[in-house]
Amino acid sequence: MKRCYKFFSKSSKRIDILCGYQEFLNKPEIKIRKIFDIQWLSCFEAVKNLCITLEPLLDTLVSTAMEVTNAQKRDSIIALYEELCNWKLLAFFHFLYDILGYIAKLSKIFQERYVQFSDIDTTINATIQRIQYEYLEQNDEGNLKLEFNLN
Repeated sequence: MKRCYKFFSKSSKRIDILCGYQEFLNKPEIKIRKIFDIQWLSCFEAVKNLCITLEPLLDTLVSTAMEVTNAQKRDSIIALYEELCNWKLLAFFHFLYDILGYIAKLSKIFQERYVQFSDIDTTINATIQRIQYEYLEQNDEGNLKLEFNLN
């Protein structure tokens, strides 16, 4: 995530290329965001944006790598591209997108001006149960039901 942000952070040309691919592929115009380690909502937004704009992002990396003349920079861009094409990393990002979505909703509830103390435990337990149901519940054979949700 940090390498993706760094790739775009100081290059308006790369951002323009990304926007061009987003428009061409009928994807929303989304910026690659920086992750702040202690803020749940920033993590969620950064992961969400990466998942939503992955295809234009990959096209931008390929396009940029083809134009770069410095072999070391080109190799770095290609390494980032290959890393983002790894199915395990992509599955992790999408799993993280789901989980952080629940946590972001919970965080927004607790940031409201008036939160009733009696609702806190119920709200946390409801969030935990939703996550457990989608990702930790087992079928009759004892296998996780995770396959359906990952599909």
